[in-house]
Amino acid sequence: MNVSVILPVYNGSQYLHAAVDSILLQSHSALELIILNDGSTEDIESVLENFSDPRIRYYSRENRGLGHTLNELVQLSRYDIIFRMDADDIAEPNRISTQLLFLKGNSRVCLVGGHIRFLHNTELFDLGPPVSNPEHIVRLLLRRSFPLCHPAIAFRKHSFLLAGGYRLNGLGEDLDFFLRMSEVGELCNIRDHVLRYRIHAESIATTKTKLIEQSYSYAIYCYRQRHLNLTEPTLAAYALDVYPKRSYLDKIQSITWIVSERAFRSALVAKLRRRHLKFILSIALASLLRPQAVVDRLTRLFFPNKNRYSV
Repeated sequence: MNVSVILPVYNGSQYLHAAVDSILLQSHSALELIILNDGSTEDIESVLENFSDPRIRYYSRENRGLGHTLNELVQLSRYDIIFRMDADDIAEPNRISTQLLFLKGNSRVCLVGGHIRFLHNTELFDLGPPVSNPEHIVRLLLRRSFPLCHPAIAFRKHSFLLAGGYRLNGLGEDLDFFLRMSEVGELCNIRDHVLRYRIHAESIATTKTKLIEQSYSYAIYCYRQRHLNLTEPTLAAYALDVYPKRSYLDKIQSITWIVSERAFRSALVAKLRRRHLKFILSIALASLLRPQAVVDRLTRLFFPNKNRYSV
């Protein structure tokens, strides 16, 4: 069965060769790899010149943002099963075969993720098996605790179209997409390792937490509006009319989420760099602000074979 792999690229040329190589060397070789250069300022073409594989389709244009780029990539795809990939990550050799097999055997599932390992330079560690129960995945998404890793997902194209694709063009596009996909089918994770997710201090999730939080608030607000059969505002209208008028409790929760996420990601980087004191201090701060989320993460980090959730 042929599948499509979509790879948006915006800079990160130093990692791109390894990302492309990991797709071309998949055990499931019946694939097309569609690469769209979203206005990179780095020389992406010189990296791709090293590949002559006919399965690669390459496009380049001016910068339009991640959400727009992902929608365009799906439009360019030829097959119904689509795999997300980022230019700085590495797919495990059996990623496509295992996720494809799962989708074939579970018709109710429209989107599947998997077990990821964090990568920093050449070092790896993971947080243990991911949550796999569809209902629990949605509950966690509504708490802004991510049980799905965006570049590790595979989904059905017809489900993508039913959900309306990506509505947000950049920051926070993943949560809005996941929640709307949950309304057309089930979301799940497999326990096989599928991706090495590169983490570094310059990543968007580390440097633009405040803007991401506003987009996440919007995604959750729209999810609740849909379930009440109420009108969804545009993101601009939400940012102007709704977001500033939230209750003091909601505002405190937003600040708590922002600081906690920054602290937890700082702890991950500190662990990878073996800065033990910074790791302890960052974990302590994150735990103080969001104890339940941090306990769940630490349980997966230090007891990787313990998985309390299953389908």
